[in-house]
This record gives sequence, C-alpha cells and structure tokens, in this order.
Amino acid sequence: MPDTFGYNAAIGWGDESVWGTAVAVTKFSEVISMDIKNSVERQESPSTRGLSERRRQDYLKSWSGSFEVEYVYAGLEKLFDHLMGSNGTVVLGGSATGKTHTFTLADALPTGLTFEAFRGDSVAAMTNKYAGGKITSATFTFSPNDPVKITWNIAGKGETFVNGTAITYPDYSGILLAKGHQVTCEFGDSTEVIDSIELTVENGLDVGKRVLGSQNLDEPKRSERRKITGTLTSDWADKVNYLKFLNGTSTKLEIICTGPSMGNDNADPLRLHFTMPAVIFDGETPAISGPGIVKQTMPFFALSSGTGANDSLSIEMDNVTASV
Repeated sequence: MPDTFGYNAAIGWGDESVWGTAVAVTKFSEVISMDIKNSVERQESPSTRGLSERRRQDYLKSWSGSFEVEYVYAGLEKLFDHLMGSNGTVVLGGSATGKTHTFTLADALPTGLTFEAFRGDSVAAMTNKYAGGKITSATFTFSPNDPVKITWNIAGKGETFVNGTAITYPDYSGILLAKGHQVTCEFGDSTEVIDSIELTVENGLDVGKRVLGSQNLDEPKRSERRKITGTLTSDWADKVNYLKFLNGTSTKLEIICTGPSMGNDNADPLRLHFTMPAVIFDGETPAISGPGIVKQTMPFFALSSGTGANDSLSIEMDNVTASV
C-alpha cells in the first residue's frame, strides 16, 4: 500500500436534506491544516468481580475537529450559510451575471453537512466521510502579509471510509484568492488604519447531547447564546479608539475585502463584507516593551439591537456564483 502525503490533502462537503444521512460532496477546498478526529468512548465494566480488567465496551461515538483554508471569493458559500443560518441572493447592480449573496444570523442552523476528508489517498478507500456535520464556530484572520484565512470548527455523528469523490478545486490562480492587502476596516463609516484583525463566530451548539437508543451524537442544537467576538491591533496613534474602550462606546465595525474584477458584464469587483452595527471594545492601556511603535490591542464584542434580534453580524459576498 502506498504512503499518504499531506500535499494530497483536501476537504469536501455536501448539503444534507436529513440530518446525519450522508450525501455526495459537491464542493472542495485545499487545506492549510486539518484535524478532524473520530471518537469512540469505551468504558470498563463497573462490575466488582475479579482483580483484573475483563471487558471494555463501546458506548458513545462522535467526531469533531477543524480545518483551515485560504478564503477564495467563490466556492465557500455553503459553509457561510451553515455558519450563519440564512442566506439570500440578488442580482448585483443591474449586472446579468454578478450576484450578491447575503448571509444573516438565524435562530436555527441549516440541516447539516457531509464532509469528506482526503488525507492523501482517495483511491484505496482511505477517505474519511463524516455525516451530520454542524459548524460550531469559525475564525477569520486578516493580516497584511497573508491570504485571508478561515478556520472552520465542526462536529457530527458518524464516520465511514470511502473511495473519495473526484475533486474539483476552486480557482486558486490569483483572481479568486483573497489577500490581506485587499482588506480595509471601518469604524462608523470612516476607514481606520489597522495592523490585523481576527473575527470569531461561535454558534453555542451542544455537541455532547446523547439520547437512549443510539451510540451516536444527537443533532447539536443551540444551548448557549451565539457570540461574535474578535481582536484588532493598531498603532497607538491617538486616544480616539482608546476612549471607545474606556467609555464603552458602541461603534459600527465593518471589515471589507475587495478583490479584482469578477469578470462579469459590469466589471464589478469581487467582495467580502462583514458588518457589525454595534460593537463594544474591550482592552487595556498599551504596554511598552521596546523602542518600536507602541501598539494597542482591542478585543471587541458584537451586540444585537435587542431581544430576539439576529442583527449583530451580516456578511455580503459578491461573485458570479448563481446561488448558494
């Protein structure tokens, strides 16, 4: 049997109509890293008989883990949908081919995803297929000297080995690959000079729920409030942003990634746009640790407009993909 190599690794996913019933995967991505593990809980018999362990039995099964990818402007729409909960697609500004996909937060997440984890050999039934996948959280990392990166944290109910589906990758030629220097940040519609940003969406899912009659994880549902949090780092140039932290001032925060033309009839740019209408900054007074530029690190928390509202974050994605 041939060895397997990380340079052949990839991840694929498909949209389930019944939670936990595996489907064919239809979208794929290269990976920066991937760590998805199957878990089988085995317990020693509680019987007191004997001085040596005599039996150990399988009880609970599940899988969980994460994978990190570079963001490409088209191809990841379904993952955004399962992270946020709701989506809508409209024609972009009179274009015949350009589309704006808007992802908004919803109380309930879509049914589930099936994942295939290619660990280097898709021929010899060495691909792990995971059913009943839910996106528990995602972290977006924006840095000027890196591509835009996303870490997807997932969990679900069942694993099998299969011959992997033939992979069709997104376009990594350069047009669709999002880069840190394409990212701008705005506070209240004014552009800010920011070194780096990290944004995390946590869905608050219960991934430990079990029921009688099954060894597998029960469908994860929300058991906690979702959290939209992050951290940004910038120069300590003046006290304006520091006072936002000190005074607990609410501010609209936008992260906008603008790429080259999507090649549609209007030559519209590819775009990924995060909007948080109200964030509260946390932080501390900057410390001095050397002769260089003084930096301030500002954690932030996105707030909704009121009880029952799902408006603490929305994401818009412009590309030529017809639908999510």
